[in-house]
Amino acid sequence: MGGVDTKLHKNPMVFADGHMTSRSMHGLTIRKVYFAKAGQYDGTEVTQDNTVKLDITTSHLNSGGVILDSGTTATYFTQRLYNTFNKVFKSEVGVAYHTYGMTLTDAEFDKLPSFVVQLNGYSSSTDKVNDISDPPTHPRLAGKLDPEHPNDVLVVIRPDHYFEYNTKDQKYHPIIYLTEGSGATLGANFMAGHDVLFDISENNRIGFAVSDCSYPGLFNDTLSASTIPPAQSPTTSTMGKLFPQPEKNDGDVCDSFACRISQMSFIAGVALAVLLMLGLMGIAYVRYTQNLGEFSRRKRRGQSQILSLIHPDEEEHELKIDGGIVKGMETREII
Repeated sequence: MGGVDTKLHKNPMVFADGHMTSRSMHGLTIRKVYFAKAGQYDGTEVTQDNTVKLDITTSHLNSGGVILDSGTTATYFTQRLYNTFNKVFKSEVGVAYHTYGMTLTDAEFDKLPSFVVQLNGYSSSTDKVNDISDPPTHPRLAGKLDPEHPNDVLVVIRPDHYFEYNTKDQKYHPIIYLTEGSGATLGANFMAGHDVLFDISENNRIGFAVSDCSYPGLFNDTLSASTIPPAQSPTTSTMGKLFPQPEKNDGDVCDSFACRISQMSFIAGVALAVLLMLGLMGIAYVRYTQNLGEFSRRKRRGQSQILSLIHPDEEEHELKIDGGIVKGMETREII
Protein backbone atom coordinates (compact mmCIF):
# COMPACT_ATOMS: atom_id res chain seq x y z
CA MET A 1 0.00 0.00 0.00
CA GLY A 2 1.38 3.40 -0.97
CA GLY A 3 4.89 3.88 -2.30
CA VAL A 4 7.80 6.26 -2.71
CA ASP A 5 9.39 8.27 -5.46
CA THR A 6 13.15 8.41 -5.17
CA LYS A 7 13.23 11.70 -7.07
CA LEU A 8 12.26 13.38 -3.81
CA HIS A 9 15.04 11.75 -1.79
CA LYS A 10 18.40 13.18 -0.90
CA ASN A 11 19.51 9.77 0.40
CA PRO A 12 18.31 6.24 -0.25
CA MET A 13 15.43 5.21 1.99
CA VAL A 14 16.36 3.19 5.08
CA PHE A 15 14.00 1.02 7.14
CA ALA A 16 13.34 0.65 10.84
CA ASP A 17 11.60 -2.30 12.47
CA GLY A 18 7.89 -1.59 12.68
CA HIS A 19 4.91 -3.26 14.29
CA MET A 20 1.22 -2.66 14.91
CA THR A 21 0.40 -1.79 18.51
CA SER A 22 -2.59 -3.02 20.48
CA ARG A 23 -4.33 0.26 19.62
CA SER A 24 -3.68 -0.24 15.89
CA MET A 25 -0.97 2.43 15.85
CA HIS A 26 2.38 2.26 14.05
CA GLY A 27 4.98 1.15 16.58
CA LEU A 28 8.77 1.55 16.61
CA THR A 29 11.61 0.71 18.98
CA ILE A 30 14.14 3.32 20.10
CA ARG A 31 17.61 2.05 20.94
CA LYS A 32 19.40 5.28 21.89
CA VAL A 33 19.05 9.06 21.72
CA TYR A 34 21.74 11.73 21.29
CA PHE A 35 22.36 15.42 20.98
CA ALA A 36 24.55 16.57 18.14
CA LYS A 37 27.24 18.85 19.50
CA ALA A 38 26.81 22.60 19.19
CA GLY A 39 26.97 23.79 15.62
CA GLN A 40 26.08 20.39 14.11
CA TYR A 41 22.82 21.79 12.78
CA ASP A 42 22.01 19.69 9.73
CA GLY A 43 23.40 16.45 11.07
CA THR A 44 24.42 15.39 7.58
CA GLU A 45 26.93 12.98 9.08
CA VAL A 46 26.32 11.65 12.59
CA THR A 47 29.38 10.12 14.26
CA GLN A 48 30.71 9.44 17.74
CA ASP A 49 32.85 12.58 17.47
CA ASN A 50 30.03 15.06 16.94
CA THR A 51 27.32 13.64 19.23
CA VAL A 52 26.65 13.18 22.94
CA LYS A 53 24.69 10.09 24.01
CA LEU A 54 22.01 10.68 26.62
CA ASP A 55 22.17 8.53 29.71
CA ILE A 56 18.98 6.47 29.58
CA THR A 57 18.35 2.77 29.07
CA THR A 58 16.58 1.27 26.08
CA SER A 59 13.95 -0.26 28.36
CA HIS A 60 13.10 3.12 29.86
CA LEU A 61 12.85 4.70 26.42
CA ASN A 62 10.41 2.06 25.25
CA SER A 63 8.46 1.31 28.42
CA GLY A 64 4.80 1.75 27.55
CA GLY A 65 5.46 1.58 23.81
CA VAL A 66 6.62 4.02 21.14
CA ILE A 67 4.31 5.10 18.31
CA LEU A 68 4.80 7.13 15.15
CA ASP A 69 1.80 9.43 14.72
CA SER A 70 1.61 12.07 11.99
CA GLY A 71 -1.62 13.37 13.58
CA THR A 72 0.30 14.61 16.63
CA THR A 73 2.14 17.89 16.04
CA ALA A 74 4.81 17.61 18.72
CA THR A 75 6.98 14.77 20.02
CA TYR A 76 6.63 13.36 23.54
CA PHE A 77 9.20 11.28 25.42
CA THR A 78 9.16 9.66 28.84
CA GLN A 79 9.84 11.98 31.78
CA ARG A 80 12.72 9.67 32.71
CA LEU A 81 14.64 11.39 29.91
CA TYR A 82 14.32 14.89 31.40
CA ASN A 83 17.41 15.05 33.66
CA THR A 84 19.96 13.81 31.14
CA PHE A 85 18.26 15.72 28.29
CA ASN A 86 18.39 19.02 30.16
CA LYS A 87 21.92 18.40 31.43
CA VAL A 88 23.38 17.87 27.96
CA PHE A 89 21.28 20.62 26.38
CA LYS A 90 22.47 23.14 28.97
CA SER A 91 26.10 22.07 28.54
CA GLU A 92 25.86 22.63 24.78
CA VAL A 93 23.70 25.76 24.62
CA GLY A 94 24.38 27.40 28.00
CA VAL A 95 20.73 27.71 29.10
CA ALA A 96 18.20 25.33 30.63
CA TYR A 97 15.58 23.67 28.47
CA HIS A 98 12.06 24.98 29.16
CA THR A 99 8.96 24.20 27.10
CA TYR A 100 7.14 27.29 28.41
CA GLY A 101 9.50 29.56 26.49
CA MET A 102 13.17 30.47 26.25
CA THR A 103 14.88 33.79 25.58
CA LEU A 104 18.05 33.16 23.59
CA THR A 105 20.91 35.41 22.60
CA ASP A 106 22.32 35.11 19.09
CA ALA A 107 25.25 33.11 20.44
CA GLU A 108 22.96 30.71 22.31
CA PHE A 109 20.71 30.37 19.29
CA ASP A 110 23.63 29.40 17.09
CA LYS A 111 24.46 26.58 19.52
CA LEU A 112 21.05 24.87 19.35
CA PRO A 113 21.80 21.20 18.61
CA SER A 114 19.95 18.68 16.54
CA PHE A 115 18.36 15.79 18.41
CA VAL A 116 19.15 12.31 17.08
CA VAL A 117 16.96 9.23 17.59
CA GLN A 118 18.40 5.80 16.85
CA LEU A 119 15.70 3.30 15.82
CA ASN A 120 16.08 -0.46 15.70
CA GLY A 121 16.85 -1.28 12.08
CA TYR A 122 14.90 -3.59 9.84
CA SER A 123 16.58 -6.93 9.19
CA SER A 124 18.01 -5.79 5.87
CA SER A 125 17.71 -2.02 6.44
CA THR A 126 17.10 -1.47 2.75
CA ASP A 127 15.19 -3.12 -0.06
CA LYS A 128 16.04 -4.22 -3.59
CA VAL A 129 15.19 -0.77 -4.97
CA ASN A 130 17.40 1.13 -2.53
CA ASP A 131 20.27 -1.25 -2.07
CA ILE A 132 23.02 -0.01 0.24
CA SER A 133 26.08 -2.21 -0.09
CA ASP A 134 28.05 -0.45 2.65
CA PRO A 135 25.74 0.63 5.51
CA PRO A 136 28.41 2.55 7.48
CA THR A 137 28.76 5.01 4.61
CA HIS A 138 25.06 5.92 4.64
CA PRO A 139 24.49 9.16 6.62
CA ARG A 140 21.22 7.90 8.08
CA LEU A 141 22.43 4.49 9.23
CA ALA A 142 24.24 4.06 12.53
CA GLY A 143 27.44 2.42 11.27
CA LYS A 144 29.70 5.31 12.31
CA LEU A 145 27.77 6.13 15.46
CA ASP A 146 27.07 2.65 16.81
CA PRO A 147 29.21 0.02 15.03
CA GLU A 148 27.48 -2.77 16.97
CA HIS A 149 24.19 -1.89 15.27
CA PRO A 150 25.20 -0.60 11.83
CA ASN A 151 21.74 -1.17 10.32
CA ASP A 152 19.91 0.96 12.86
CA VAL A 153 18.18 4.03 11.43
CA LEU A 154 19.06 7.58 12.54
CA VAL A 155 16.37 10.25 12.45
CA VAL A 156 17.75 13.75 12.99
CA ILE A 157 15.38 16.38 14.39
CA ARG A 158 16.82 19.74 13.46
CA PRO A 159 16.35 22.77 15.76
CA ASP A 160 13.86 24.41 13.40
CA HIS A 161 11.75 21.25 13.70
CA TYR A 162 11.57 21.25 17.48
CA PHE A 163 11.63 24.97 18.25
CA GLU A 164 8.95 27.52 17.39
CA TYR A 165 9.35 31.28 17.73
CA ASN A 166 6.41 33.13 19.29
CA THR A 167 6.22 36.72 18.05
CA LYS A 168 3.97 37.78 20.94
CA ASP A 169 6.25 36.93 23.84
CA GLN A 170 9.39 36.86 21.64
CA LYS A 171 10.49 33.52 23.03
CA TYR A 172 11.50 30.19 21.54
CA HIS A 173 9.15 27.37 22.54
CA PRO A 174 10.42 23.78 22.22
CA ILE A 175 7.96 21.14 21.04
CA ILE A 176 9.84 18.11 22.30
CA TYR A 177 8.13 17.34 25.60
CA LEU A 178 9.58 15.15 28.34
CA THR A 179 6.34 14.60 30.21
CA GLU A 180 5.09 11.08 29.56
CA GLY A 181 4.71 8.68 32.47
CA SER A 182 5.64 5.91 30.05
CA GLY A 183 6.04 5.42 26.34
CA ALA A 184 6.66 7.99 23.62
CA THR A 185 4.86 9.58 20.68
CA LEU A 186 6.96 10.60 17.70
CA GLY A 187 4.89 13.30 16.06
CA ALA A 188 4.88 15.33 12.87
CA ASN A 189 7.95 17.37 13.84
CA PHE A 190 9.87 14.08 14.17
CA MET A 191 8.99 13.24 10.56
CA ALA A 192 9.60 16.75 9.18
CA GLY A 193 12.15 16.80 6.38
CA HIS A 194 11.61 13.11 5.60
CA ASP A 195 9.64 11.02 3.19
CA VAL A 196 8.12 8.32 5.41
CA LEU A 197 6.83 4.98 4.13
CA PHE A 198 4.44 3.06 6.39
CA ASP A 199 5.01 -0.54 5.32
CA ILE A 200 3.93 -2.44 8.42
CA SER A 201 0.98 -4.42 7.09
CA GLU A 202 3.12 -6.16 4.46
CA ASN A 203 6.70 -6.08 5.72
CA ASN A 204 6.67 -4.88 9.35
CA ARG A 205 8.88 -1.89 8.62
CA ILE A 206 8.80 1.89 8.31
CA GLY A 207 11.01 3.68 5.81
CA PHE A 208 12.72 7.06 6.19
CA ALA A 209 14.42 9.11 3.49
CA VAL A 210 15.71 12.66 3.86
CA SER A 211 13.66 14.75 1.45
CA ASP A 212 13.13 18.41 0.54
CA CYS A 213 9.77 17.62 -1.15
CA SER A 214 10.71 19.40 -4.37
CA TYR A 215 7.47 18.62 -6.19
CA PRO A 216 8.11 20.63 -9.39
CA GLY A 217 11.03 18.31 -10.11
CA LEU A 218 8.79 15.30 -9.47
CA PHE A 219 6.10 16.37 -11.94
CA ASN A 220 8.42 17.43 -14.73
CA ASP A 221 11.98 16.17 -14.94
CA THR A 222 12.78 18.61 -17.73
CA LEU A 223 12.24 21.67 -15.57
CA SER A 224 15.46 23.44 -14.79
CA ALA A 225 16.64 26.47 -12.91
CA SER A 226 16.55 28.46 -16.14
CA THR A 227 12.83 27.86 -16.66
CA ILE A 228 11.73 28.01 -13.02
CA PRO A 229 13.39 30.66 -10.85
CA PRO A 230 14.34 29.54 -7.36
CA ALA A 231 11.72 30.14 -4.70
CA GLN A 232 12.15 33.46 -2.96
CA SER A 233 12.52 32.60 0.69
CA PRO A 234 11.86 35.18 3.40
CA THR A 235 14.82 33.77 5.29
CA THR A 236 18.53 33.44 4.65
CA SER A 237 20.74 30.40 4.86
CA THR A 238 21.97 31.35 8.31
CA MET A 239 20.56 29.27 11.12
CA GLY A 240 19.39 32.32 13.02
CA LYS A 241 16.91 33.15 10.26
CA LEU A 242 15.22 29.78 9.94
CA PHE A 243 12.47 30.62 12.41
CA PRO A 244 9.50 33.02 11.96
CA GLN A 245 10.73 36.57 12.00
CA PRO A 246 10.01 38.57 15.19
CA GLU A 247 9.50 41.80 13.26
CA LYS A 248 6.52 40.43 11.35
CA ASN A 249 3.32 42.33 12.11
CA ASP A 250 0.67 40.05 13.59
CA GLY A 251 -1.98 42.16 11.89
CA ASP A 252 -0.78 40.92 8.49
CA VAL A 253 -1.16 37.25 9.34
CA CYS A 254 -4.76 37.03 8.16
CA ASP A 255 -4.56 38.56 4.69
CA SER A 256 -6.42 35.97 2.64
CA PHE A 257 -10.07 36.20 1.59
CA ALA A 258 -10.93 32.89 3.25
CA CYS A 259 -9.29 33.96 6.50
CA ARG A 260 -11.20 37.26 6.58
CA ILE A 261 -14.49 35.51 5.81
CA SER A 262 -13.75 33.18 8.71
CA GLN A 263 -13.11 36.18 10.98
CA MET A 264 -16.35 37.88 9.88
CA SER A 265 -18.31 34.68 10.47
CA PHE A 266 -16.84 34.41 13.95
CA ILE A 267 -17.76 38.04 14.78
CA ALA A 268 -21.30 37.54 13.44
CA GLY A 269 -21.65 34.38 15.52
CA VAL A 270 -20.55 36.23 18.65
CA ALA A 271 -23.00 39.08 17.97
CA LEU A 272 -25.85 36.61 17.41
CA ALA A 273 -25.01 34.84 20.65
CA VAL A 274 -25.06 38.16 22.54
CA LEU A 275 -28.46 39.09 21.05
CA LEU A 276 -29.85 35.70 21.92
CA MET A 277 -28.61 36.04 25.48
CA LEU A 278 -30.18 39.51 25.82
CA GLY A 279 -33.48 38.16 24.48
CA LEU A 280 -33.49 35.33 26.98
CA MET A 281 -32.71 37.78 29.78
CA GLY A 282 -35.67 39.97 28.67
CA ILE A 283 -38.06 37.03 28.68
CA ALA A 284 -36.85 36.01 32.11
CA TYR A 285 -37.41 39.57 33.41
CA VAL A 286 -41.00 39.71 32.09
CA ARG A 287 -41.80 36.38 33.70
CA TYR A 288 -40.26 37.59 36.94
CA THR A 289 -42.42 40.74 37.05
CA GLN A 290 -45.55 38.72 36.27
CA ASN A 291 -44.79 36.28 39.03
CA LEU A 292 -44.08 39.16 41.40
CA GLY A 293 -47.49 40.75 40.63
CA GLU A 294 -49.30 37.47 41.13
CA PHE A 295 -47.48 36.94 44.40
CA SER A 296 -48.51 40.42 45.64
CA ARG A 297 -52.16 39.81 44.70
CA ARG A 298 -52.23 36.51 46.51
CA LYS A 299 -50.52 38.07 49.48
CA ARG A 300 -53.23 40.76 49.78
CA ARG A 301 -55.98 38.14 49.45
CA GLY A 302 -54.36 36.08 52.17
CA GLN A 303 -54.17 39.07 54.47
CA SER A 304 -57.89 39.76 54.01
CA GLN A 305 -58.78 36.17 54.81
CA ILE A 306 -56.63 36.28 57.94
CA LEU A 307 -58.36 39.48 59.17
CA SER A 308 -61.79 37.93 58.63
CA LEU A 309 -60.80 35.00 60.79
CA ILE A 310 -59.39 37.22 63.52
CA HIS A 311 -62.45 39.66 63.69
CA PRO A 312 -65.51 37.75 62.44
CA ASP A 313 -67.95 39.92 64.53
CA GLU A 314 -66.68 43.14 63.05
CA GLU A 315 -67.19 41.78 59.59
CA GLU A 316 -70.78 40.66 60.45
CA HIS A 317 -71.49 44.04 62.05
CA GLU A 318 -70.26 45.82 58.96
CA LEU A 319 -72.52 43.65 56.84
CA LYS A 320 -75.55 44.52 59.04
CA ILE A 321 -74.78 48.23 58.79
CA ASP A 322 -74.36 47.95 55.05
CA GLY A 323 -77.68 46.07 54.86
CA GLY A 324 -79.50 48.71 56.93
CA ILE A 325 -78.24 51.47 54.74
CA VAL A 326 -79.46 49.65 51.66
CA LYS A 327 -82.92 49.08 53.19
CA GLY A 328 -83.18 52.76 54.23
CA MET A 329 -82.39 53.82 50.70
CA GLU A 330 -85.05 51.50 49.31
CA THR A 331 -87.70 52.89 51.75
CA ARG A 332 -86.94 56.45 50.70
CA GLU A 333 -87.36 55.55 47.07
CA ILE A 334 -90.85 54.02 47.78
CA ILE A 335 -92.01 57.14 49.66
